[in-house]
Amino acid sequence: TLHIELFGRAATAESPYHFGCIGWCTTEVRSRLLLLPLLLAGFGCAGDSGPTRAYTLHLRAEDNADIYKFVAEDPIDIRAGDTVTFEMRNDGRLPHDLRVTDDRSSTLGFAAAVPTGQTAVVQVTFEEPGAYRLVCDVDDHLTKHQMHATVEVTETVTRSSQ
Repeated sequence: TLHIELFGRAATAESPYHFGCIGWCTTEVRSRLLLLPLLLAGFGCAGDSGPTRAYTLHLRAEDNADIYKFVAEDPIDIRAGDTVTFEMRNDGRLPHDLRVTDDRSSTLGFAAAVPTGQTAVVQVTFEEPGAYRLVCDVDDHLTKHQMHATVEVTETVTRSSQ
């Protein structure tokens, strides 16, 4: 289970990992693959692989009228110690960048704006559990269109010896 603070409409059946930009809400997103510890598109990562993991998380940046949003294409299960490569494909009409910040607004990773059809890549190692933000700083995308999402990084899961 991953807790994501969403800035937008609730997740839809076709996009259950949606985060967007209209209003404020908090929801709990559950992976469709509840029996598997984690399976990301293009990369399988078993939960018993140790205390830290490295994998890619695919995102889309979208803009439609006043709705600007990030959409996660993979289930999200980020744990303290994980190194995550965010690959954000720009499916919008406008350029979008991707900045990852901690709870003090310190930048942990940044990719410059990319035009429609291009992909921005940011790699971040999440050392501590807590709330982290994904934001788009291009023009008024953050201030006017609220193009940001908060992901919760959880404690590292360790196996107990039996």
